Amino acid sequence: MDTRQWRCFFAVAENLNFTKASARLYMTQPSVSYQISSLENELGVKLFVRDSHAVKLTQNGSYFYQHMGKIMQEYNDLVQRLRELDSGAIGTISLGFLGPISNSMMSHWIHDFAIAHPAVGLNLNRYTLTGLDEAVSSNQVDVGFTMSLGQESAGGVHRRTLYTDDLVLALRLDHPLASRDSASLTMLETTPVVTLTREASSPVLNWLERSCHRNGFDLRIVRMVPDVETLLLMIEAGLGVAVISRRMVEFYPQYQVKCLTFADEVPKVRFEAIWHEKSDNPLLSQFLMTLPEG
Repeated sequence: MDTRQWRCFFAVAENLNFTKASARLYMTQPSVSYQISSLENELGVKLFVRDSHAVKLTQNGSYFYQHMGKIMQEYNDLVQRLRELDSGAIGTISLGFLGPISNSMMSHWIHDFAIAHPAVGLNLNRYTLTGLDEAVSSNQVDVGFTMSLGQESAGGVHRRTLYTDDLVLALRLDHPLASRDSASLTMLETTPVVTLTREASSPVLNWLERSCHRNGFDLRIVRMVPDVETLLLMIEAGLGVAVISRRMVEFYPQYQVKCLTFADEVPKVRFEAIWHEKSDNPLLSQFLMTLPEG
């Protein structure tokens, strides 16, 4: 049984006239008759009584019409939903982010997208930096909001810079270096350093370790912590200094720390949207349209 047979049956059942049914379907009358006969043969029952004067539904035909009407409506609804899914009118998009700094970026973009696509579901999940990269690479997340220093490259993953920020040296307000106007990487040779864990900030930490090594010394890392708030608390408590994005510090004004701009040539931090090139979610392109180009 196919949908062509269904449509012919319903047209004849609702018109009780093969000529009118043919006109409604834009088919020839013999074609409609053939489809009805094929359907009856397949079902093994007569659906219509035909004579030279009228067409009537049999008892079996009436029963079939009643129940197939529900099935036909479900089928039509299904087709409509599939088309809406394919066009991006409905569906779900999964977004991954690193933490509060990502939240501050994402909120207005998500709001704009939600207003424009009220029938779309939004799944939001927080990850470590490493976990987010893996989730995007495996297509568990449609769009990830992450950070890099512009050197990262993963096969099949596209990146769009949303905005850039400066790396700064964050320290306690009364730290001996706080009176300076700028910082130098060589200051870290004799200064205890606190950092985010490699999972939380591997691009910055890897770059920092390489840069210090090129300057002839190793970082004196006294503690590694998983989140920015704990890091700033340790800086404010005088347990060490940190190299961090300026915007991350500004996001937590409750912590009294000073930021020194580096006089050295240091890379910009890039806050990025990332997605897999093989994503088949039709909502992806529509969501990307709401994001800026940094």
